[in-house]
Amino acid sequence: MRTPFQNDLKAHLRAELLHTRTALRESQEKMAERLGISVRAYVDLERGKSCCSLVTYLFYLRYCSKNAQVSLNEVLALLPPAEADESETKS
Repeated sequence: MRTPFQNDLKAHLRAELLHTRTALRESQEKMAERLGISVRAYVDLERGKSCCSLVTYLFYLRYCSKNAQVSLNEVLALLPPAEADESETKS
């Protein structure tokens, strides 16, 4: 169940980071600094190779979200309904 959501989140974050970095006219180094991560970790996010931690995503929302194309609520809407999670844990 997690893998499809992780793939969607990677694709979303990749597009958002590219859009935001272009809009801000920032280097990858500066974006990594804004997010509190290494340049290598940032490059992997921007390429869609990895997913970020919640803390990194919160830094993104705090420091970069003025240029974001999608809101946090729209990302959360990608999650399956809570009932689906409960039925999986009971099985």
